[in-house]
Amino acid sequence: MTIYAAVEGIADEAIARRIMGYLGVHDVLVINSGGKTKLKKQIHAYNAAARHSPWFVLTDLDSPERCPVDYVREWLPDPNPQMILRFAVPAIEAWLLASRNALAQYLKISIDLVPDCPEQLQNPKLELVSLAGRSRSRSIREDMSRPDGRIGPAYSARVIEFASRYWDIDEAMQHADSLRRCVEALRRGANI
Repeated sequence: MTIYAAVEGIADEAIARRIMGYLGVHDVLVINSGGKTKLKKQIHAYNAAARHSPWFVLTDLDSPERCPVDYVREWLPDPNPQMILRFAVPAIEAWLLASRNALAQYLKISIDLVPDCPEQLQNPKLELVSLAGRSRSRSIREDMSRPDGRIGPAYSARVIEFASRYWDIDEAMQHADSLRRCVEALRRGANI
């Protein structure tokens, strides 16, 4: 059975595929919407398609203060049974930071630098960039972080590599409740 997914961007594609692979689903068609605004505009079309096949829509909450349940209701008040709409709290990078051991090894930094509660961060993406800037690996520093703290030129490529090959979803679910709830919802909603 094919499961369809829609996400904000290219790095999110890799994360959605990895989650589905973790659940044993390898027939996944992922649509990169090109941003949250475009994704939100398409949500009703995806919901209509969910009458015929399972759909997984993943986006960032963008605020640790917002309630994901309220946001789901705002985006999609009447979801079809096969529609799984999930929000990463506050952003998808929090889910990567939640895989503390694997991330520390990948970035070549001390695990003590990786936050215990990534979902409470205001900007997990900037935290990830900052951690990469402290890497003992010059190539990771140059790829992911600029000297002024901005995102490096190969940030997305590195995030995709980490998510696809090294991300420990079991560990991440222990430190990111929205990821744990996402995986549980996918198991229930897509009958995985």
